[in-house]
Parts: sequence; C-alpha cells; structure tokens
Amino acid sequence: AGSVCRAVGDQPRSGAMFDACVHLFDIFQETEGIESLLNNMEKNGVSMAAITGTPVTKKWESSEKAEPRGPFNDTGRIYFFTGTDDLVATECERDDAIVAECALKIVPMMCGFNPTDLFAIRHVKRILSRKDNLWAGVGELFFRHSEISMLTNEEATRANHPALTEVYKLCKERNLPVVMHSNAGNESVKPYASAFEYVHELEHVLDTHRDLKVLWNGMGMFERGTWAKYEDTVEAMLVKYPNVWLGITWHGLVNCTAALSHEQLTRLVNSYPDRFVLSTECSHFADEYADKVAMMKKFAAGVAPEAQEKLLELNA
Repeated sequence: AGSVCRAVGDQPRSGAMFDACVHLFDIFQETEGIESLLNNMEKNGVSMAAITGTPVTKKWESSEKAEPRGPFNDTGRIYFFTGTDDLVATECERDDAIVAECALKIVPMMCGFNPTDLFAIRHVKRILSRKDNLWAGVGELFFRHSEISMLTNEEATRANHPALTEVYKLCKERNLPVVMHSNAGNESVKPYASAFEYVHELEHVLDTHRDLKVLWNGMGMFERGTWAKYEDTVEAMLVKYPNVWLGITWHGLVNCTAALSHEQLTRLVNSYPDRFVLSTECSHFADEYADKVAMMKKFAAGVAPEAQEKLLELNA
C-alpha cells in the first residue's frame, strides 16, 4: 500500500516513530514553536512528524469576562482561520538551521481554508503556489468533529461537501495526501443514532476519488455513542478501499475504547499491517508530548512483530 504522508519522496528512518499528525498551532493559534517540537521529538524517539496548523480558531466573546482557556469551556463560537498556514510556514523558515532540520524531520501540511466554501479551491491553489516546495499535503481537515462542529459558525462540514471536489482533484494531480478527522456518527446515545450515519460521506470520497490518498485520523471514534459491530464497519472499509489509511490517536487509545478496544485494534493492525499510522495530534509539546508518544509506542509494542515497524514508521 506504500506510505500515506511521504508523498514527496521522503525516506523513512528506521528505529523510531513517525508522528502522522501534530498541530504546531493550537485552536487559539498559539504555539510553543518549532524548536520545542523538534527538541521533544528528539527526546522521545520521533524521527519525523507531519505538522499542520489548526483550521479553526476560538472566539473570545464580549459576554465572557475571562478569556477562554479551552475550546469548550464557554459557548464562544469557533470560526475558520485562513492564516494558520502562514504561521506554520513562518516557523518552518525562521532561519537556515531550522530550514535544514525541518527538511529532514518535518512534513508540513496546509489546512487553512473553509471546506464549505465553493471558492475553497482558489484559496488552496494560492497557498500551494506561494510555497510550492513546502507543502506535502492537505489537512488535518475537521469534519463532523463533535463540539467543534457544533460551535463553528458555518454549515456542517463533511468529507463529501461539493466545495471539496476540486480540492481532491488537485491533490490527486499533485500526489498530495489528505488528512481528515470525521466522526463515524452523531455523538449521541439515542437508539436511532447508532448506524454510523456519517461513514458514507467518507466512503463517497474514497469511491469517487480512487487515486486520492486519505488518512482518516481517529478512525471516526468519539467518547459517547453506541458502537456495536464497529470493528466490522472499519474492516469493511479497509477491504473495499485501498486508498485509505487509519490514524490511531492518543485520544482514541485513552478515551474511545468503547468504540474499539485495544484488543480489537490490535487484531485490525495485525490483519492489515500496511494501513495504520500513529498520530499524537499534540499541540502542547513540553507538557504532553512525552506521555502521548509513550502511549503510542506502548500500543505498538503489542502488535505482531512484522507489523510494528510499519505501524511505527513505514506506513506514514
């Protein structure tokens, strides 16, 4: 199946982990800096990382006396932020030493556009043309993303939105992978909301764009909901669509075991060893990166020996 993030010919470095999704800027568009990430990668045995900004940002509304400390601790709205790619590019090009180190260890992805805007393709082309040799893919795009979607001032984002058709075609032409987060279903425990009703949106993309490389980060899992036979749903996608890779995240391993237990996930990885990658989705490196990488590596240690190196590094 090859690798999903290395669309521009980067070579794997054996013996460590490739982190398939890091948010260099968080939802407030703040960062600890590329040097902090690189230092923490070195400390924790991460050879390469695909980095991105965050495609949305949180508003501090006038009705709130204190600034929000997280995206969900008040009802302040969230909106698409097109400046995040320029912030990432600036960090990656701060000086010659950073440029040289990033060339060996960093795979930058652009994500700063509104995926419900039919003009989106124009903005994506502008960003790619301005830094033609920098961007290695598109994402992480947020679709069906629980509270983030509910707080965002827009129509519902979905993987098969018409605004993305031309974006996907462009990515296929340029061999750029697309990284996305898209929940499998409505975040509810109501009996009628248990059919994984959003999976068909991703399947439509995979069916329509057979040559498009897609990384489905988080595998559609979230904390709430009902998950009977979800393992069968995921396996059916792996069988039918060779152009999708699945991103195992720290959040999924810690908070979403009702959807897929570690045992079920291990069985899937062992059965389809070419199709899974590891994504910390971390945005705060000094306090969180070591623990998240350790969790990723602990899980990888439990899969079959012939699948470990692929999961840790080669598939990404």
